[in-house]
Amino acid sequence: DEIATGGHKSLLQQHHFPNIPYGMFSTHDEVEQFLQQHHMIVAKPIFGSTAKDVHVIQSSAEIPDIAFEKYIFEKFIKGREMRYLVFQSKVVAVHEKFYEGLINEPAKVKRIAYPKEQWDEELVQLSQQITDTLFMKFAAVDYLIDDDGKAFVLEVNSSPGLYFFEHPSSGPGITIARMFL
Repeated sequence: DEIATGGHKSLLQQHHFPNIPYGMFSTHDEVEQFLQQHHMIVAKPIFGSTAKDVHVIQSSAEIPDIAFEKYIFEKFIKGREMRYLVFQSKVVAVHEKFYEGLINEPAKVKRIAYPKEQWDEELVQLSQQITDTLFMKFAAVDYLIDDDGKAFVLEVNSSPGLYFFEHPSSGPGITIARMFL
């Protein structure tokens, strides 16, 4: 599960962390204006998990018939998705997610674990700052790294799954369940 997406987005913005442009809307017209501004957007449930009920929208015809007030809308940014796992204010693992299908098909995601010497030190520091700001001792901070190398916070997960940290698709696993217990 992730913390309420709208809540963490506003906190990230308030503290000047790198946020993906987003909006929360109540009407089809507002969503359509946001789409026109950004050309491609993503609708995510405010209280979502594992990319369930996520919609990628490229045209007005693709705007889903949903309760808009229960979703957050973000600019779609193509790039690499990285996950930094923070435990007791320290990053303990880093993964890159590779989607074999659509982003809303979490069963088709590969997670590549990186050894510590390959972690981005700026993102390590940023992940620790974000979780400290949100008073979280255990969380995963997900980033989207665009083609220019700029990092945006995608989401902050308050109870990330542990399995793929112990058993990544490739790369070093960690015994996070044992550490957590």
